[in-house]
Amino acid sequence: MRDGVYERAVIVFVWRWDHFLVLRRKKDCRWGIPGGKAEAGESSFDAVLRELLEETGIVVSAPTRQLHRLMTHRLDLGLEGLWECVSFALNLSTPSTVVTLNPEEHLNFAWVTPGRLLRCRKQKQPIFPGLIQVMCDAGYLYLPEGELGVKIQRIA
Repeated sequence: MRDGVYERAVIVFVWRWDHFLVLRRKKDCRWGIPGGKAEAGESSFDAVLRELLEETGIVVSAPTRQLHRLMTHRLDLGLEGLWECVSFALNLSTPSTVVTLNPEEHLNFAWVTPGRLLRCRKQKQPIFPGLIQVMCDAGYLYLPEGELGVKIQRIA
């Protein structure tokens, strides 16, 4: 990992049964999960609730019961900078939750299984750097270390 100042960010795996929500970013067409930069003075918990609402329109009715912190990673995304990213998991209690994308940020969305996301990667569809490794670290996927792609550092 290179030295420098790390920006704070959050991501959230939104689960509906055995499928989770992925969003296709408008600026680079990469598949990723909801999340973004934490604002100055904002807790990771508050940031993930805000990002989830801004990107998907999803309002979490009981955040302290439904939203769970997973881990923290450091990512070096080259020209996109250094990021310290806290990941969360949200299990939807209402399977019929409506997703309303922010058209300024995203093109479309899908509910996928972890295996389906791996097939997308094998088909050379662009996936946000580090997402596969975060999924492995969280126990959602297993891949040999050499197949993970971008190297990120789990710090908590």
